[in-house]
Amino acid sequence: MNRALERLAEAQRESDAELARGIIRCHECGELDASKSRTCQGCRADYRASEGLPRYEAVFCSDCGGGFGPGDHGFSHCGSHLGAQEVED
Repeated sequence: MNRALERLAEAQRESDAELARGIIRCHECGELDASKSRTCQGCRADYRASEGLPRYEAVFCSDCGGGFGPGDHGFSHCGSHLGAQEVED
């Protein structure tokens, strides 16, 4: 019994430390996430896709940093988003 209480106390200390660092465990899948949301980005994307919505609320180009609004994927290179309409903040 003592061992079980020790493990529970250790788990609570780890949870408190994660919260202090801004890391929260997703209530859907149990993965750690730093988004300060109760649901991780992957679970939110899966939910949006299941509802027929774009997977992400905003997508960006890693090369130029341009934002393109909602979409199912971002862009690695500027050549990948030729013709796509960039949105302004």
